Amino acid sequence: MSYVQVSWDKTLDTYIQVQSMTIPTVPTNITVSKITQTTATISWIGNSSANGYKIYDKDDNVLYNLTGVNSTSQVITGLTASTAYAFKVNAVNDEGQSDKVIVTFDTLKLPNANPVMGANLISPVTLNSLDKGTGDIE
Repeated sequence: MSYVQVSWDKTLDTYIQVQSMTIPTVPTNITVSKITQTTATISWIGNSSANGYKIYDKDDNVLYNLTGVNSTSQVITGLTASTAYAFKVNAVNDEGQSDKVIVTFDTLKLPNANPVMGANLISPVTLNSLDKGTGDIE
């Protein structure tokens, strides 16, 4: 987005153009992939007017400050299993920053700590005796 900054010149009694500015447009096609219990990757399509991107938490705290137009993804770490998350991404340059785009996702559940695999599939076996010579069960 381009805009012109103007200022009132009291001496000339008119507005004068101070500078022309171009702030970056918002990142597009934001996706979340590779979601685990503790990490996720946020990716987006950048734009040529940006020289970096910022990723914020839901309370607008900057978590990642990425520089360079090729920085269009970030692995988010330190997440908690079975939790809903919302992050915001915006583009920045020397002139300003774009609006923030929100992306939401849920982390995966932890696997069951005590899985009951094959429970009740094998009946209990009663061993009456074992022939030590042949190893046969009687």
